[in-house]
Amino acid sequence: MDESSNSQGIEDILNTRTTNVGPPEQKAQPVNVPTSFKQRAILVDEIWHAAGDNASDIDWYAKRTVLARLYLTTEIYMLTYTSPDFHDTWAFLDARVKNAFDLKKTIQELHQTLLGIILRGGY
Repeated sequence: MDESSNSQGIEDILNTRTTNVGPPEQKAQPVNVPTSFKQRAILVDEIWHAAGDNASDIDWYAKRTVLARLYLTTEIYMLTYTSPDFHDTWAFLDARVKNAFDLKKTIQELHQTLLGIILRGGY
C-alpha cells in the first residue's frame, strides 16, 4: 500500500470506528480508563494490520503511538464540538491524518525521541 492510500485507509477506519462505537461520553468516564487503554492498544494494532502494515522494528511502536494519538484526539474533539453528522469532527480528523501521515517525518521524529530516551537511560 502506498502512503497516500494508507493514510486514506486509516482515516476511513478511524471515521467508521468513532461513528459506530457509541457515545464517546460513556467511554470518557474515569471508571473506564483502564479498559479503554487496553482496548485502544488492541484497536490500533488491528487498524494497522488492516491497513497492511507488517512493521516489526521500532516503527511498529512509532506507528501505533501516532495512530493512538489520532484516535484519542478525534474522540476528544467529538466530545467537545458538535456539528450535524459530526461534519467538524471529520474535517478535524482529515487535517490530523494529513499532518500525521507525513509519516516519514513523524516516524523519524518519534524514532529520534525514543532513541534519545533510551540512550539517556530513561527506558
